[in-house]
Amino acid sequence: MTRRWAASGLLALLCLPAHAGEVFKLMTPVRYAPDAHVVGAARTSCDLEGYASRVFGERIRTSYPGSTELSDAVGFSSVDGKVLRVSIVNVYGVGGGGWSGTKSVTIRADLLEKGRLIGIRSITRSSRSLLGAVSGTCPMLENCLDALSKDVMVWLSHPPAPPPDTTPEQSDQSAPSAG
Repeated sequence: MTRRWAASGLLALLCLPAHAGEVFKLMTPVRYAPDAHVVGAARTSCDLEGYASRVFGERIRTSYPGSTELSDAVGFSSVDGKVLRVSIVNVYGVGGGGWSGTKSVTIRADLLEKGRLIGIRSITRSSRSLLGAVSGTCPMLENCLDALSKDVMVWLSHPPAPPPDTTPEQSDQSAPSAG
């Protein structure tokens, strides 16, 4: 019986998140990348930047207690700690809801520390409506953003390293401009 409890305790320790105690600052609002490709009227019909800002903000505060949001007006090179910058780089969402096919969103997550890029991740999620007529294009794209926020929280526990000597200004998709 004691071995079973010891094994259960060890397993529980191994399952603890690798990010326990880690704190991040989410750069808000989440914006479209300068070269974002948006198909259809999703940019004007769906407030994806606002929705992404809310869902990523809620998810990072829940997944990493003590994490906060940081206005993108603040120069991130002067910020202590790790900064997460999320950009929407591709949206495929022709109107008509589920009847008009699959919808997808691609985001890019940049992890910065003292102005240096320490991790980059590009992720795409697609959504299909099983009930076609009752799911609109915007809710389907929001479902993609919900899934993407979960993906990024998992990635933050083990972000890959970028190429050596890469700064945000050198990356092919630098910080989205305000406006």
